[in-house]
Amino acid sequence: MHLDGSRTSRGRVAAAVFVMFAMLIVFFVTGAPPAQARINSDIVFTDAVLKHVDQSGNPVADRQEVWQGDHLEFDVNYDGSNAHVAFGDEFTIELPGFLRLRDTAARRPMTTADGTSVGECVLNNTGTNSTVSCVFKEAIRRKADVKGSIRVNLQVVETTTAAVAGIGLNGRSQTIPLPYDKPVTVKPAVPWQPASKPSGHAEQLTSNSKGVNWDVTVPGAWLNTNHPSGSRVVLKNTVTPGTFSHDSADWAYSRVIEECADPRNPDTSLSRVVADGIGKSIDGFRLKVDVSGQQGSVLTMNGPWNSLCNYHVTLRSLFNDNQAVDKAVTYVNTTSFENVGETVTTESRYQETFVGTVSYREAGKVMLPSGPVETPLASESA
Repeated sequence: MHLDGSRTSRGRVAAAVFVMFAMLIVFFVTGAPPAQARINSDIVFTDAVLKHVDQSGNPVADRQEVWQGDHLEFDVNYDGSNAHVAFGDEFTIELPGFLRLRDTAARRPMTTADGTSVGECVLNNTGTNSTVSCVFKEAIRRKADVKGSIRVNLQVVETTTAAVAGIGLNGRSQTIPLPYDKPVTVKPAVPWQPASKPSGHAEQLTSNSKGVNWDVTVPGAWLNTNHPSGSRVVLKNTVTPGTFSHDSADWAYSRVIEECADPRNPDTSLSRVVADGIGKSIDGFRLKVDVSGQQGSVLTMNGPWNSLCNYHVTLRSLFNDNQAVDKAVTYVNTTSFENVGETVTTESRYQETFVGTVSYREAGKVMLPSGPVETPLASESA
């Protein structure tokens, strides 16, 4: 009995030592932050500002008000010069409910000018608000005068009654003026009208995009002029650069969507799927999908076309081998209409919606007669 108990105790000790050794390996190899990050309340935030930008992050210059559904950019500088920033220290940004982060798919690095990753930020949209939590990594050890900036793109999801936003910075609320010192309002109503000529649109690419979703809008009046009596319409699509897969299992995304004015509200429209790539067909509409190599597809559709409506032809180009989006590439879909001298060119590119920067100086070096000797920072001496 005593021997069995001794063996059991030794086994438990050995298991504990193994676990601790494994944790040390992970710590030194990955430089991962401690499991419990510490809010460093001495980090100071300055120059916080909200800017009105378009979907691509460019300044909006053609109006002086923010509408629900618009995009904003939040910029703020942080200063840890007197905060003794250490490995595992954290700072947080909490947004009000009417602002949402645009892309929360991946952890984002905080980097120096030479590209060194010194920290990592987690972006999160919850049911009530949105948060950014940034933690400094192993590389921040023995650094002083830690400073930096955060830039993050947001979407306005609600109207407001006030012309300011209360944004939490490390738990302390700061009142930030909205652009133009005006509340967020609803976009002024404009009677819905069908388009006058074909055009293209692509969904915004994010960090976890597995392909590009395209939308070619074709007016019913244009279709009736160029393809009378609902005759066959052939759209040839070529996507560059790169190669793409066209799995038949994903053809359900290829659709013909009819959009017409809402008879109950002339300022809005109603949409319905009238045909798709896997056989759905109502009211005489049809759609057939054919693959043309690794960059092309051919969509053939039949009406009847309503001259008072738009017809959205949607298709998806999946990146080969489940690859991630190439952030340096502009993807282009060229759509040509067979037997008609009409071409629609649509572009889509990744828009960086978060940038975190860090600067610092090396610290803890004191010149002695024998040469430089490193001394611990106050925050690392315990």
